[in-house]
Amino acid sequence: MASRKQLDLASLTTLTPVPTAAERTAQAIRDAIFEGNVASGTGLPETMLSERLQVSRPTVREALRMLMGEKLVTYEQNRGVFVRALTEADVADIYASRRLLELSAVDTVRYAAPPPGAFDDTLAAAAAARDEKDYRTLGTENLRFHAELVALHYSPRLDEFFLRLMTEMRLGFLALDDPGTFHASYHLRNRRLASMLHDGEVSESRQFLAEYLAESAEEVVDAVAAKTPT
Repeated sequence: MASRKQLDLASLTTLTPVPTAAERTAQAIRDAIFEGNVASGTGLPETMLSERLQVSRPTVREALRMLMGEKLVTYEQNRGVFVRALTEADVADIYASRRLLELSAVDTVRYAAPPPGAFDDTLAAAAAARDEKDYRTLGTENLRFHAELVALHYSPRLDEFFLRLMTEMRLGFLALDDPGTFHASYHLRNRRLASMLHDGEVSESRQFLAEYLAESAEEVVDAVAAKTPT
């Protein structure tokens, strides 16, 4: 009697997990916040989101719970769910995390230079947005620049965490009275930082970025404080 062959499990291709409807819904809202299309205080009614995204209300509810855990939205009793407004403490905490991740990313250049062309596409998109006075897109590209800097760690977990952090950061930027001047100024600094990193100027880059983040933090904290009800 012929013996039966055993299935060789090692030969099977690993499948990429498919996001659930709730995860896709959360990502759509997350993207809208990251790109500056949704301001703090914006209401997120379940019915409207369900109709716009073509998902069920329970799916929307689950997605909003995810975003609450990420501190992007908040629930107000008898009023509903709203995009969060950051506090001064939130901004200070975000910048503390940024300093840890971004300065240590600069340190990696001691051992491996950034890949050729790193930052080029993002800086070019930011320059085009600046020239067109599209300051919302300029802010988004500036956030992407910092995400690419942290990507020098080559850690998918850090990349995911930092992108979520930058999504929260966008809520702080939306408090600025003059985002055009702010983002245009830091775009120029991003260009200089990229040049320094490609030239291997690690110590200089680290000092430059530390001062950059300190100044940025002060500006955003002041903007958030001015918008906070007394």
